[in-house]
Amino acid sequence: MRWMKIDPPTPQHQRLIEVFTGEWRSEERVASCPGGQLDEVRHGRLVARAALGGRFVISDYVQEREEVPVFAGHGVYGWDGERYTMQWFDTETAAGGEPAPGVWDGELLVFTRPGTGPRERYEYEFRAPGAYRLRVLVGDESAGWVPVLAGLFRRFASSRSSGALSRWNESAA
Repeated sequence: MRWMKIDPPTPQHQRLIEVFTGEWRSEERVASCPGGQLDEVRHGRLVARAALGGRFVISDYVQEREEVPVFAGHGVYGWDGERYTMQWFDTETAAGGEPAPGVWDGELLVFTRPGTGPRERYEYEFRAPGAYRLRVLVGDESAGWVPVLAGLFRRFASSRSSGALSRWNESAA
């Protein structure tokens, strides 16, 4: 089989790879409902890798409460030649839909799901190498945005990083 030649990743692809790839742990505060207090403590593990010749970053994430998996997600981040994109699938929301467009503004990368009415917004703040802050908000431009999650993610090196992912898969079986 002969593979077609593809161009190397663009600087925009490289930027996603630099900030997202690796094995991460997080400490998060979650609201029980939109507009509620961010008072539920959760911990997460995320593994992200470059894929398809550096064109995308694929992430797998598990969130735990008291060491029990309670939420899992799968993200696909990319650059389509005009804008950053994110496609997110998880255990609580309907899969699919069109990718959320993203915009860099200094240290902040913001993805906002398209549509009308209440939507989700993901704010990634990269201030230091090996760490980022994530805020997930719901709402819209007219009514405003309220946080439902705030977390600090730190990159780490460990051969046991997929332990939480394995526990999730075992509990779902």
